[in-house]
Amino acid sequence: MPTLSPEWAYWALFNGILGSGLVFALVIPALRKQYPWTVEHTQSGIFLVTGFLMRGAIFGHIVLADTWGEIRWIVLGTSIYGLILLAASMVYGDLFHWNRLLAILWLVLYLEEPVWMLTLVPDSRAAVAASGVSMLPGDPINPFLQGVLWIQAAVMIVAGIALLFKIRTTAIWPWQPDIVSAIVISGFPIGWAFWAVALANAPSWPEASAGVLIDLLWLALVFASLLIFRSRFDFSRPVTRVFTAVSGLLLALILAGYLVQG
Repeated sequence: MPTLSPEWAYWALFNGILGSGLVFALVIPALRKQYPWTVEHTQSGIFLVTGFLMRGAIFGHIVLADTWGEIRWIVLGTSIYGLILLAASMVYGDLFHWNRLLAILWLVLYLEEPVWMLTLVPDSRAAVAASGVSMLPGDPINPFLQGVLWIQAAVMIVAGIALLFKIRTTAIWPWQPDIVSAIVISGFPIGWAFWAVALANAPSWPEASAGVLIDLLWLALVFASLLIFRSRFDFSRPVTRVFTAVSGLLLALILAGYLVQG
C-alpha cells in the first residue's frame, strides 16, 4: 500500500493544536470564562474533556500513520461529528460568545476540519487503487470483537440521538446538559457509532488495531472520570449507575476482544 500523503499529518497537527485550546480552556480555571459558550454543568465539562482528549489521540494516530489503510476508518465518523458541531454553532449561534477568541477558533475549526479532510480522501483512495494493494496484510478481526463493536455502535447511536434531540434524556444521561453542550456532547457517541462500525468492518487487524486502542482510551477516560469525579455525579439515581456500568462493561468487552486478537 502506498505511503500516506504528508498533508494528512499537516491536517492532523493543525487541527490537534487548535483543538488543544478547547481542552485547556476547560481545565484551566482562568480560561473558562473565554469558552465559546457557557458550559452550565461541571459534568458537561468533564465529558467534553474526555472527548477532546480522545480526538487528540485520533490526530496523533494520523500523524504517525504510514498508509491509508490505517486511517480510513475515521472518515465517515469524523464528517458526521464535524457536521453536528457545526450545526450547533449555526442553530444556536445566539448562545455563543462571538466576541471571544475561542468562539472564532471553534467556528474556524469545525468549518475547516471536515472540508480539508474530505479534499484529501480522493487522492488517497486513487493512490491505493493505482497500487493494486487494497488492504494491509494481516489477520481478520476476531468475531467476538466485531460483535462487541457492533453492540457499541448500537448503544452509541441511541445515546447520541437521544441527547441530540432531547429524547428521554433523563432516562439515559446522568445529568441534563445545557442545549449547546448537549448537542456537542452528542457528537462523540454518534461519531463512535460510525467509527465502531468502520473498525468492525475493517479488512484486517492492522487497519483496525490503532482505532480499537483509541476506543479503549476514550471508554477508559469516561469510566475513570465518573469514578474520580463521583462527587459531581448523583449516584443515587439509577441512570447514573447504569451509565457507569455500561461504560465499564463496554470497556471490559472491547479490552477482552483486543486481548483475544493478540
